[in-house]
Amino acid sequence: MNEFEGGKLKSIKNHAGVIHNINCKEKNYPTKVNSFHNQTISKLGKRFDIIAKSIDGEIEAIKHIKYNLLGWMWHPEREKNFSKSNQLRFKELVSNER
Repeated sequence: MNEFEGGKLKSIKNHAGVIHNINCKEKNYPTKVNSFHNQTISKLGKRFDIIAKSIDGEIEAIKHIKYNLLGWMWHPEREKNFSKSNQLRFKELVSNER
């Protein structure tokens, strides 16, 4: 999504196969997330806002400024149990309310 809007990715280390803390400027987000990626956003797409970053400053979640699109760099589907915060975010995403 980010690249479609003109964004770019870069390779990073120490983000694959770990759980790490994130800081989020929106409510109902987890504070710890899993990570299975070796890339991160180096340039944000033109119609996205950053809504979460890892403690080391990498972008972890983005939101489109017009459409109901969210991009997460973590994988709730890989967890044994979905956290309440991920459940809430998913429900908000698929509802018509934003």
